Formats: sequence, C-alpha cells, structure tokens
Amino acid sequence: MKKVAYVLSVVISFVLLFPGVSPAGKEDLVGTRIVGDMKIEFYMESPKKGMVMTSGKKMAMHNPAPTHHPEVKVFDSETGKFIPYLDVGAVFVNLTSDRILQTDIPAMLGGYFHYGRNASLPGKGKYKVYIKITPQELMRYDRMAKKWATATTVSFDFNYK
Repeated sequence: MKKVAYVLSVVISFVLLFPGVSPAGKEDLVGTRIVGDMKIEFYMESPKKGMVMTSGKKMAMHNPAPTHHPEVKVFDSETGKFIPYLDVGAVFVNLTSDRILQTDIPAMLGGYFHYGRNASLPGKGKYKVYIKITPQELMRYDRMAKKWATATTVSFDFNYK
C-alpha cells in the first residue's frame, strides 16, 4: 500500500510540476482547440491493455475488440494547468457509413492524469468527432465563479485507415 501511495504521489507531483507534458506522442494528436478559458487536446492512440478501476476491478472488454484509445486533455488556456473534475463525452460519426459511437471518456490515471478509454469505432473511414466537456458543480472562490464553468463542444476530423 505504501508503494502505491508513493507512486501516486510521484505521478501527481509530475502532473503539477509539468502540466503540459504527457507520454502521448504528437503523432497521436488529432488536434487542439481553445475555447474560452480551456485548451482541449484530442488524441487517438492504440488500445491500452490492463486497465483497472481503483478497486482493482478490471474494465469490461469491448465486444468487438477495441480499435482505439481516445484521449482528451483539458488545460487552463492561460496557465497550462490540467483541469480535473470534468465530465467528458464523445460522439464519433463515421462519415462514410453514417454509423455512430457515443461514449463517455472518464478520468484516468495512466502515467499522468487525463480523460481516456478504449473504444471500438464502427468501421474504417473518415470521422467527425464531437467532444463535449461539462464542468461539474464545484465549490470555488467568488472571484473564480466563471472559471471553467461553461459546457462546450468541439469537433475534430479523424481518418481511421
């Protein structure tokens, strides 16, 4: 248990000291959007193995098998600090077949804190991806009442070859 606490403290310290640094390669970056006080980065990576919940319960396997690991990172557009406690969801629209995948993208710790999950896209082709970010109700100082307080949806184009 002490080892887990130590590892978590190191990871959290890394995130706080280097908020814009992440292991996701720039080749996985689909795009970046700045909306108001949020900078949103969207990545599409290969599916990840061995994902578990805090309780140790393994994540349910997708049927069919996952094709991608969509990842969203949201930062304060002024300071570059990661924004936690957001509800993040995605809608993937296959522009070739009109098939749709709608999914949540939960908070995840995988070497750094981000929003991510494995997903099975409905076939190859060109996609329009809509990322919806909704801030949760959060206690804050009145001077920060409007900071990260507005829900937003951004879109990205992605080609699944």
